[in-house]
Amino acid sequence: MGVGLVVVTGGAGFIGSNLVHALNARGCDEVVVVDDLARVAEYGNLVGARVADHIDKDEFLELLAVRPRSRLKDLEAVLHQGACSSTMHPDPRHVIRSNYEYSRRLFDCCTAGGVRLIYASSAAVYGSDPLCVETEEHEAPLNVYGWSKLLFDRYVWRSGVGPQRPHPGSDRAQVVGLRYFNVYGRA
Repeated sequence: MGVGLVVVTGGAGFIGSNLVHALNARGCDEVVVVDDLARVAEYGNLVGARVADHIDKDEFLELLAVRPRSRLKDLEAVLHQGACSSTMHPDPRHVIRSNYEYSRRLFDCCTAGGVRLIYASSAAVYGSDPLCVETEEHEAPLNVYGWSKLLFDRYVWRSGVGPQRPHPGSDRAQVVGLRYFNVYGRA
């Protein structure tokens, strides 16, 4: 990944904090944690981590939009793990805002600024289909969480940006989506 600045969104959560610790173990101390400041309980996951900065999730998009003139000017990559991970959240609008709309805005900023983006999708996009194949006939989410992840995957696919092909005719960055299956364990 290089030696530049790396941002981990959802960095105080289970997956994000483990990524921060893994980056530290590989000698990367230029890690910025982006998370929702309202969720205080998860910050225990970062005890012992070497973090260069912390930015609230809403402020992050503003800074990213003006990256060359902000403290993110040396940003090399964004590991986007931030999301509403509740598959039974009572407010579907919150899930869509957190998982689709925020991710879409982040994607647009990253690709416009030439910043690599590796984002968390979910196997929830497959629903109960036993075949996990990246084709529409095998993608049938059972809840708004899975649907929100599928919406963003399709937004990325329609953009024409992917791991092997930056945006045509520009210096836009590569983008990779990872469809995580069940994640469990201790932080």
